[in-house]
Amino acid sequence: MNDNISDDEINLLEILKVLWDGKWIIVMSALIASLCGMLYVDSREKSYKASIYYSVQMLPPFFNKDVVVADLENSFYTKASFEEWQIDNKQSKFSFTDISPTTVLDGVEVSKNEGSRIFKFQSGKKKNALEIKSSDLVLLDHFFSYLSYNNTKITNAYINRAYEELNIIETRLESFSATYSSNLTQLLTLDRYIKTAQNGLEVFKIHRPTIPIAISINSSVIHSLSLVFGVFFGATCALIAAVISKRKVT
Repeated sequence: MNDNISDDEINLLEILKVLWDGKWIIVMSALIASLCGMLYVDSREKSYKASIYYSVQMLPPFFNKDVVVADLENSFYTKASFEEWQIDNKQSKFSFTDISPTTVLDGVEVSKNEGSRIFKFQSGKKKNALEIKSSDLVLLDHFFSYLSYNNTKITNAYINRAYEELNIIETRLESFSATYSSNLTQLLTLDRYIKTAQNGLEVFKIHRPTIPIAISINSSVIHSLSLVFGVFFGATCALIAAVISKRKVT
């Protein structure tokens, strides 16, 4: 047993000696690996994150906040809406494929992973936001334009809906040849909504994109891993060189 322990100590000392003799190989390997890690970090395309905040500023009389927010998002994801917007924005930096929540995989339509999207909707108590991640800052302006277009689109749809309900209430009043306070209140509310909307007050107030923030990768982790890999690779090379040299001698 003592002989085994002694052999282990000798082998360990031999390994340490080999590593010490090959220290320059290890050092050079570590330096090259660290340099490669630095080049990788520097060569990565910078990515930015910004948000477009929007809030409800005028609810239609017939819907609540959750409904109009859902309508805005549904319109945003509709291909017809995108194609209508693209008529006047042919130089857009994104296509409907970029904003579609689904993709086709082997002939099957599936939902996209959240991490693969360049944007996502976020809900808040007072404000909602469209968060965008991209290396192309021009996209921010295009997303703002497209979101604003959908805001105008659903505002016009609500005006038409208000006109329809207005006609229904007026027909009821004429049919019954009577005046009901509740119907009159609805009538005035709808009429006020239509006039306000036609004067330019849309359902949502959409703010310009926030100042982009650079999304940095964890460079310290990459540098550390590069250094560890370089040391390991250099030590392995030194050991292999020592084994080959020993075999030649024997």
